[in-house]
Amino acid sequence: MRSIVVILFLFFNLPQVSAQELPQIYVHTDRSMYAPGDTVWFKAYLMYDGRLDSTIHNLYIDWADSAGNVLANNVHIASQGYSFSQFVVPADLSSSVIYLNAYTGNIEDKGYLGYTKPLYILGDGRQVSYRENTKRLVVSSGAKYLVQGMTNRIYTRGEDSRGLPFPYQLELLDGQYDVVSTTTSDSAGIAHIDFEPEMAGYMLRWKDSDGKLTVEQLPAVQPEGVLISLVQEGAGYYAILKPSAGMVGDYVLHARLNQLQLFEQPVMIKKGGLKIAITPDMLRYGLLQLSLVNSKGQECAYHSEVVQQEDIRAEPQVQILTAEKGPRAKQKINLSIPHVAYANLSVSIVDDFSLPDSSDRMERALLNSQVVGAVYIPSAIEDWVHTIPWNRDYSLIDELPARKDAALYVQGQVSMPDKGWKRFEASTQKEGTLKVGIPRGSLSLGYRPIRQDTVHYPFKYQAVELDDNRRIVLKDLQYFDTMEFRLSHIDRKNQFDDIKVDYRFKPFADHTQLTVPSAYLNKHITYLDRAAAHMEQVDAAFAKYLGGQRQIQTVVVRRKVKPLAVRDMEDKFMVTEYFKNSVADFLPQDDPYVIKYSTTLLDYIRRSKEINLLFDENENVRSGRFKRIYVNERKCYDVSDGSISIIDVEMLRDAWRTDMSRIGLIKIIQSSFGDELALYVFAASNVNRDLGRRINLGKLGGYTPIYQITNVDYGQADASRHQKDERQTLYWHPLLLTNSENASHATIEFYNNEFGRDYWIVIKGITAEGKLVDYTKKIKL
Repeated sequence: MRSIVVILFLFFNLPQVSAQELPQIYVHTDRSMYAPGDTVWFKAYLMYDGRLDSTIHNLYIDWADSAGNVLANNVHIASQGYSFSQFVVPADLSSSVIYLNAYTGNIEDKGYLGYTKPLYILGDGRQVSYRENTKRLVVSSGAKYLVQGMTNRIYTRGEDSRGLPFPYQLELLDGQYDVVSTTTSDSAGIAHIDFEPEMAGYMLRWKDSDGKLTVEQLPAVQPEGVLISLVQEGAGYYAILKPSAGMVGDYVLHARLNQLQLFEQPVMIKKGGLKIAITPDMLRYGLLQLSLVNSKGQECAYHSEVVQQEDIRAEPQVQILTAEKGPRAKQKINLSIPHVAYANLSVSIVDDFSLPDSSDRMERALLNSQVVGAVYIPSAIEDWVHTIPWNRDYSLIDELPARKDAALYVQGQVSMPDKGWKRFEASTQKEGTLKVGIPRGSLSLGYRPIRQDTVHYPFKYQAVELDDNRRIVLKDLQYFDTMEFRLSHIDRKNQFDDIKVDYRFKPFADHTQLTVPSAYLNKHITYLDRAAAHMEQVDAAFAKYLGGQRQIQTVVVRRKVKPLAVRDMEDKFMVTEYFKNSVADFLPQDDPYVIKYSTTLLDYIRRSKEINLLFDENENVRSGRFKRIYVNERKCYDVSDGSISIIDVEMLRDAWRTDMSRIGLIKIIQSSFGDELALYVFAASNVNRDLGRRINLGKLGGYTPIYQITNVDYGQADASRHQKDERQTLYWHPLLLTNSENASHATIEFYNNEFGRDYWIVIKGITAEGKLVDYTKKIKL
């Protein structure tokens, strides 16, 4: 049979349609396995069309547990196509896995179109999942069905729960369980069988190295159909369409490369089949997808495959210069990338006991950005591409807005009852027209960073005006970590109105739920992290070692601290250390009821659910939870010995009758005697006489701060050697640049931990030409 060869560009005249391309994101973490309280160091590569994208300024990362509950929403500043920072795993995390979901602003409501990565979290009883090493066979026919009377090819790959390939024997069975064909997988666990099926159902029976037999059902056999295959010849490809006898006729062949619609080509398939040349000038690295549609619009066949993989890889050379054995021994490595003028790299070196970040490859970032559903590559062997499905729904991607990104700034939405706005908005006559607005200078916004030292970080005020939507905008304020904001200088007429400000740094609301890959949940829990493939053994000693019985030297990011307003009051009253260790703090002057109506302390306590005190008709304490009561740290009431002792009757009674404008702080302290109550009363000269002008304080996290990691250097004279060194990450460098000036090579020096074992080195990055660097190797000492 002769097949007709069509050179596509000879009669292809349809316009190429380019859709808005998704950001290509890859996140390199220093390792893949952490304990609660450990720090995850990471670097994110932000690419467009396979190169670092300097137009992205903001990277958003949500961190979620195994159920998809978001634990933290962070925003990271990006520069020249990369961003690096850190995340502290919550110390009380009970989840066995934590997910990071990285995305950019144009897909903020479709975070699943971004990049998702699982990290394994250690804990009691979790190591057992590595012992339960199940095996499975990934089967793909490369088509929707098997076609009777034609040569069909079945691809298989064996993979265990750690991601390791395993050898197996494969048998093709017909509907009567008779053996049709047999084969044996190669060392990578890959095999294929070619056969011409009849109408009976077919199965695969495979036996693993343990002798276990398993049967897999194959797709149904259809009497008629078209098979599509892709054959590479030189730099180009041929799409080969083979029909059964009843499938000759007119069709339309759709082709799409990543987000680029290559063509919609009318074709006539005759008995001998059709061979369509796809020339090299039409191609680049990515997912080539072919779909054959008949005259009724029905899809008859499809095929998808990753093409031109060889064009995007740059292989680094690693030379071991020093390999000393033993605890805290020195190691020295030379890294180079031949024929590469410039590379932006990140390097992590981890102890052999830990897991390196090799659970996915950088190619995944380029592939996943092209499809709505996840692209699954069963192994690091990139030639295995036949499990990637044709993606039919591009509407979510095609309708994405064009990328517009700029540095983030603070916005504050002011809200107030309608009556308040009428009083607040002043009318002024200007050039014969009535202009409704807010008097200039009537609003100012104070801001200051969250710091322990409030004296040296007072509020800085800036005059602000509201826009047409009654918002405050501070475009000149970009900041890291957490800032406190306070609106003040409100017009006197509104001192008793409920004025609130909702501050926002990001242009969209925080996500609360993350769509996590189903493959990592429930019965597939053993697939938590493919990096487990590098575990040689897990024994009782290892489980004990990872059971929380060691301390990892790591950075502590303190983002949640005692409220700044409480610390302010403690500073004003010069609260002593004993009373600073309170279990609860109350700021009555921030209470809406106090702000509006004021009140006495006695009335305030009677309304309070937390401060449980009962009084008699003479305003004496009759009963309650507190064993001692202090006024400005002077003990006035004591029942710690079982009997009531009022030490200063007048001072205590005066306190109950005091107007709340003089009560600045109330504290509850737990002591060996029981709960104690501390009241702090302003002097007359310090009374807040304008409570109505107090407006809610707001705390707002900005860009996540970047902390410098210091790699341990025992070569320094002042290096601390008396502390136990149990580091799992031996070396982390998020921004290693090689260029022509340093001959495209770099020298890395680091030191072993207390154990002096073998180690893993992982190198990720991208070159100026758009080639990806993805290297993982175990170094034996």
